[in-house]
Amino acid sequence: MPVKSLLMPVMAGLPAAAAEEALYIRPLAGGVAQVAMSRDHVAVLRSDGTVAATGNNEWGQCDVDRWTGIVKIWAADGVTLGLTEKGELFNTAGTMGGWKNIVDVAAAPVSSASMTVVVGLKADGSAVSMGVNARGLVPLNKDVCNVAGWTDVVQVLVYDGVYGLKADGTVLEAGFPGAEPCEISVSQWSGVQQLVKSDYGVFGLTQEGSVLAQSSGYGCESWENVVRIIPGSLNSVCGLTADGRLLTGGEVTADCGGMTNLVDAAVGVSRVVGLKDDGTVVFSPEPQGMSKAERNRWSNIKELVFDPGFSVVAALGYDGSVIGASLETLEPFDGCDGWTKMARLYCEGGLWLGLKKDGTFVSNDPSLDLGRLTAGVVNTRPKEEKMDLIAAGLHHSL
Repeated sequence: MPVKSLLMPVMAGLPAAAAEEALYIRPLAGGVAQVAMSRDHVAVLRSDGTVAATGNNEWGQCDVDRWTGIVKIWAADGVTLGLTEKGELFNTAGTMGGWKNIVDVAAAPVSSASMTVVVGLKADGSAVSMGVNARGLVPLNKDVCNVAGWTDVVQVLVYDGVYGLKADGTVLEAGFPGAEPCEISVSQWSGVQQLVKSDYGVFGLTQEGSVLAQSSGYGCESWENVVRIIPGSLNSVCGLTADGRLLTGGEVTADCGGMTNLVDAAVGVSRVVGLKDDGTVVFSPEPQGMSKAERNRWSNIKELVFDPGFSVVAALGYDGSVIGASLETLEPFDGCDGWTKMARLYCEGGLWLGLKKDGTFVSNDPSLDLGRLTAGVVNTRPKEEKMDLIAAGLHHSL
């Protein structure tokens, strides 16, 4: 399926040439359609298909001002990537002429190789890979993250190497020579429907709702009915079940048996914060000495955002207010606590970013030039935007 049909809204009444010139992507707020972050830079896709970035530009990762026709972006250490509606990939580290028909991308720094590895998933289920360092693009030889010959892949992931999930539920891996093998090889896995990574390894969610891990120390082999894997801080992980319960594994010591009707959670070692389907927040263990006023702040919550590396959790309320706190102590986190009028909240490696309802940004990093992220956005919204098709079922409409 063409990338445009996956990512772009139809612009009724415009000829093909005009549609290309007047690219429009439905924004989240203001002119912002997507946000991508690394630990020290931020990239924004705007509704007119242009991209802006701010932050560390040591490797040229913010040099995106001339990009146009972009429909999706990614950011990782030292690199920003942009996918065009034709399936071509833009890369701030250099030209990737052979990367065509791309439908998805994964990128992450690999410390053992002193580079960021980028892998692209093609529409035909094959994959391509490349390295990025301070000198630019780094071609990977046949012994390093070699994905040549991969077929029928539906998901790619980068951790300490490249992982590929095949349509039949098996998993492929391409790593670095001499890398220490994990206790359990992913090549033994089967029936996987999704790959998830944490700071300490890769997990597989099976079609039956069980969880596979690269180490037996997580104790998740017997889990059942899991619909989502939630990685936590340090060697901790939880499984969210279809009926809203949490199954805990690894180093988690908090007792989550009394938590019910959950839709999300932030997982630490000695404390877990859970978000219920009615917008209330529950804690395990319950905080001691928290005032009623402070407890009331943790209500009417839309989503939780968790930074496992720094063990910080933030709650975004339906009214746009933000509560930020240390997960273990629940002491306020000055980086985002008290923000208001937020539409979305993001974090990566200690960097926090808030997209306000008016389309502007706030951050805990004063060095970021946030104004350039939204400056000069062209309003290409169709004058008469219409839905092409409406479908309805007994309990929902689309």
